[in-house]
Amino acid sequence: MTTVRSRNAAQSQRAQAEDLFEFMLGDLRKKLEPVGRLDVLDGVGEKALGYYAKQGAGRLDANALGRRSRALHLIGQMSEQRGQLDAALGAFKRGADTTAQLLQRAPNDPQRIFDHAQGVYWGGNIAWRRGQVAAAFKPGSAGARAPPACRFTPDTAICRR
Repeated sequence: MTTVRSRNAAQSQRAQAEDLFEFMLGDLRKKLEPVGRLDVLDGVGEKALGYYAKQGAGRLDANALGRRSRALHLIGQMSEQRGQLDAALGAFKRGADTTAQLLQRAPNDPQRIFDHAQGVYWGGNIAWRRGQVAAAFKPGSAGARAPPACRFTPDTAICRR
């Protein structure tokens, strides 16, 4: 009986934590972004990543991977705003790797295709700012790892439904 109660309590706490991250990475971010106050969420992305690292990336469901990707995107944006392009690029690449995992699970899901395209875009944006546009499309880059339903070139991103 104690084991069942402990397991249920742990599941409840996990659900509450994930709901809180969902709020901070979604609703709160949407409210803060238009007024230029993403800095308020500065530590949220790192806390979320720490939480998901303890869960084990291989055990995360699609929703948790999506939150992990949004946390990485937030970290990347904050780093980019500070002019820390190496850190931003690292976060965006890790986010694109996460969305690639989601895309492998559901290769024809339009939301998964869009989410991955966003990760590819932000990594490419850093390369563009550095004058290294071709680097975003070299073998092994997020753009080169696009699913068969998508074709990315320096000028276009085309995805079939």
